[in-house]
Amino acid sequence: MSRQKRRVYIEKITHNTAMGLKDWGNFDDPRLSGYNYGNLTDFEINFWFSSVTTPRKKYFAVKKLDDDRFIGFLGLKNYNPITKRAKLGIVFDPNYVSEGYGYDAMRELLDYYFNEINFKEILLEVNLFNNRAIKLYEKLGFKENGYKKEIFENQAIDCDDRFFEIDHGLVYSNMFLNTYVQMADGDALKVYLLVYKDMCNEGKVDIDKIKKQLSFTDEKFNECIEFWINMGMFRQKIDTSANKYIEIVSLRQSYFGDNTKSSNEMSFDKASRKSIMFDNVERIIDRSLTPADITRIQETLSEYNQDPELVTEAFRQAKEAGNMDVKYVMGYLKSWRDQGIFTLNDLKIHEQRQKLKRQNSPRQYRKSSNAKQKSNSKNYAQKAREERFKRMLEAEDNDES
Repeated sequence: MSRQKRRVYIEKITHNTAMGLKDWGNFDDPRLSGYNYGNLTDFEINFWFSSVTTPRKKYFAVKKLDDDRFIGFLGLKNYNPITKRAKLGIVFDPNYVSEGYGYDAMRELLDYYFNEINFKEILLEVNLFNNRAIKLYEKLGFKENGYKKEIFENQAIDCDDRFFEIDHGLVYSNMFLNTYVQMADGDALKVYLLVYKDMCNEGKVDIDKIKKQLSFTDEKFNECIEFWINMGMFRQKIDTSANKYIEIVSLRQSYFGDNTKSSNEMSFDKASRKSIMFDNVERIIDRSLTPADITRIQETLSEYNQDPELVTEAFRQAKEAGNMDVKYVMGYLKSWRDQGIFTLNDLKIHEQRQKLKRQNSPRQYRKSSNAKQKSNSKNYAQKAREERFKRMLEAEDNDES
């Protein structure tokens, strides 16, 4: 892209720039509500900024070249300089979408990514309903190479079965996985599949057998192995006897990285979610939490090791029950802890299972009805005995007369 045609530039995001999120607009489409950064408070922006400035993330502000206005950001997550791959996120101010700025910004980022820091692959995920984003990625050269579903952030969404699924009472969004990468040739794919097959079936790889099957020379076979090592799909290791061997990286780990977060990332993430939780709780109870309330909630969360979202749900259910006393609400968390429920997802699955269990259980009869029947039966028997006793007395009286 020539200098004259450039409309945007990207730079490392700063705290001062991040505070400009408050000036952003909001999407009207409820499916995009998770990208409404214009709703964030100063406190939430501070936590968000802390969460995106960690070693495994690199975030860039997108600014207009003519007036330096902050109109979007690009995030490289699961940033791994060893495997040379990362996962991309892109968010724009709704006031500047569909104007070509996303395409310009992505061109800038991809040039930096592949030509300056020499990374090999970039992954992104996109919801099936987001047709505008899908067209952008296709135009840039991304290739669809997979599919997944994940819990959608807006559980109140009207479900269109073209894009969403309901499973155990939860709304899932269907997503494409896309990569921008030099693709493997047919020979490399054959080697990967045969190595993978051997590992699954035999637990070890017979290299000589594979080379014979494919009629490959040692040099050709090693080229294919080297390709997958560079792609991060194989790892070359050395055992205690100094012999080299190959370890296959799981596809999930390859695409999504290690799920284990650093302690700093976990701390920032949890703090951000707690701040949102406290805001939600105060909206539910329609008052400010006292320092004592906050301390009790913090201590309960720490003791039970539960997600902050469960606290919000506990207050919601307590409000429906008509008792929003904090001590009473913490009883919900204790009950859920005792049932092995530590996340909102755990709770939704548990509730759905209980619902299905009730629906599939045998028909129950009320005990009171049975008791009434027994009572009626007893009355009839008692009356019959009394009638017989009365007749016996009458018979005796007749005999005496």
